[in-house]
Amino acid sequence: MEARYSRAVLVTVMFLGASLVGSTARAGAGRHDRPEERYLKMAEQFPAVGSVVGMFTGTLIAPEWVLTCAHGAEVLDRIVSSENLRTVRLAGNEYRITSVVLHPGRRDTAGKRRLDVVQKEHGDQHDIALLRLGKPVTNVKPLGLYTGEGEVDVECVLASCGGWIPDGRVGLPLEKAVDAKRGELHAGTNRIDRIDESGLLVVSFTSPDRGATDLEIGGTGAGDSGGPVLIQDGGHWKVAGVLSVARFDSEGNVGRYGDQCYCTRVSKNVDWVRSTIGASRETPSPAKKGD
Repeated sequence: MEARYSRAVLVTVMFLGASLVGSTARAGAGRHDRPEERYLKMAEQFPAVGSVVGMFTGTLIAPEWVLTCAHGAEVLDRIVSSENLRTVRLAGNEYRITSVVLHPGRRDTAGKRRLDVVQKEHGDQHDIALLRLGKPVTNVKPLGLYTGEGEVDVECVLASCGGWIPDGRVGLPLEKAVDAKRGELHAGTNRIDRIDESGLLVVSFTSPDRGATDLEIGGTGAGDSGGPVLIQDGGHWKVAGVLSVARFDSEGNVGRYGDQCYCTRVSKNVDWVRSTIGASRETPSPAKKGD
């Protein structure tokens, strides 16, 4: 694996379009010996995870609040000008986004500058944001937040709405990964390897002959950014991480065994999330026609 990553790069785990190819990421990838239907079936367990404006992924954590990545949320104003398109799709229903709250520790707002930070510093521990919805979601139970310190070496679930890459042996060429259809929720299992020097959770896409989980999935696909890393805590699935950046060989395909994704650690940002949601109770989200 060292030879393969001698020229590896980190990129944000989302492709917003051709104009942002340099600053974005790829599509979820599955084991070559597992049918896609199994990943779709597992995804049915997580209706609180959905597609944000058809470009990246978010998780319902309170009736009016969706947790996602900052690098996706911060481009909504630049990319999605139509209010009717600023939506999150959850369990088949569309919910309008009325406001975006970035973590105050977020340093950059321009996509190109963001990539520079990623390449130099291997990620951003504050790549996390909240989206406020125009009305409460009543037919989906929000997922809780993991607040502990025991993420490493724990089997997890990755759930996201990126384009699908069905064969981890070969992946997809970068340009085809950008064009891969996104928006459909897939979920699979993995294991959290470590916490890196930037404080990010690291998850590797492992091949079957190297100890992959039964339904191994890689979160390195177009539209996967913002998706949750879920772990069991007290008998409940909780969000432990948010997919942020991906590592892959700059001269190879994406969605291959060995690719890594780096995820913002929720436990280190939970106070900000809770205070933001708590403060919102005093400032009700305005209802809009059609919400």
